[in-house]
Amino acid sequence: MSIKCSAFKDFFIPFSTPGVIAIDIRRNLRKEGMRNVTKRNMDTLAKFIDNFHLFANPPLEGDEEYSAMKTRIYAGMLTIVLSLVIFSALQAAASPLLIGREAPPFQVESGDGKVLEAKMLRGKVVVLFYESKDIIAKSRPLKIILNAFYKEQKKEDQQMILRVPIFDCTGVSWPFKGIWKNGLIENSKRVGMTVYGDWNGKMAASYGMKSDDTNLLIIDKRGIIRYFQSGVVTDNGETATILKKLLKDLVAENHEDKIIPKQS
Repeated sequence: MSIKCSAFKDFFIPFSTPGVIAIDIRRNLRKEGMRNVTKRNMDTLAKFIDNFHLFANPPLEGDEEYSAMKTRIYAGMLTIVLSLVIFSALQAAASPLLIGREAPPFQVESGDGKVLEAKMLRGKVVVLFYESKDIIAKSRPLKIILNAFYKEQKKEDQQMILRVPIFDCTGVSWPFKGIWKNGLIENSKRVGMTVYGDWNGKMAASYGMKSDDTNLLIIDKRGIIRYFQSGVVTDNGETATILKKLLKDLVAENHEDKIIPKQS
């Protein structure tokens, strides 16, 4: 027996333990980009599913208490499904709306425990790549061009540019977290900069990141998002020229007298 939910792209959830069902649902939703699913959502959903075994062999089919319970379960399931669909729609529209706005708060952590928050980026021109480990190769040509551009700059201009690679680590279960942390440390050594992990998915949710593609952000010294592209960012001449000009202009901007440290 299984439950079919069209709002979940018609994937099937076999009856097993509620915890496993909740995990399966979250994994499928993450693939669809629905990152706003919280643990509380999943715990609530697991409780609803836990009661479905009563439907197979109800104690008293005509009992009023049983009917009321069934109604509550259906209502709860419908509420959760609708909430997830709405959250997904809002998230999909989030990325373009963030351009020209202050970067939302976030907190990520490197493999060796270094924490980076949005407020710590103030005063720097930030080039931020947010990706999963499975698709980092897609953006490698563009990264090569941007890294070459960075090395061509004067020392004082290099100090104004902060390159921030972030991996999507939300799908990592606790038995493998140590392995992933070691992987981030090794990647940091290889690329010559600290690689961070988004371990709880909150950054992805706040920014509307695409889970199966490259996400490139450029943030100015005041913490304002000036460029945001989700999807494959090509390395063609036009794109590279636009990005390099934007970075040069942002480095040249003098906001020293305008930058107000954000209160924690």
